[in-house]
Amino acid sequence: MRYIDISKIEAKLSDAQKKKLSDAANEVTKAFLETEPQLIAASTKEQREAIEKRRILAISKNSIVWSELKTYYEEISYKKCWYTESKNPGASKDIDHFRPKNEVFEDESHPGYWWLAVSPRPTVYC
Repeated sequence: MRYIDISKIEAKLSDAQKKKLSDAANEVTKAFLETEPQLIAASTKEQREAIEKRRILAISKNSIVWSELKTYYEEISYKKCWYTESKNPGASKDIDHFRPKNEVFEDESHPGYWWLAVSPRPTVYC
């Protein structure tokens, strides 16, 4: 994987874009912190699944923030995948996270690294 200096992307962000990232991070954090006591108290699988859906919704609702940043990632990577360094015009141009946002499949009790979901730092563009 190639090194990409994320600070170069952050330097290009307008105040409005930085605010959107901050607002998205606050919304995701609020959803997770508010639901944590509910998740601990949940006694049924259905209750836990409903709480987890609320958390996932908070992350997916803010995915538009990432879409707006893709041009910066594309520019700084010279339109190459950060994993393979190849140009792939048919790629979905997803922004991956080093750590899963919503859940860790190997550990059902792990909520995922939700606090990184709207941070520009732990990402890979491909």
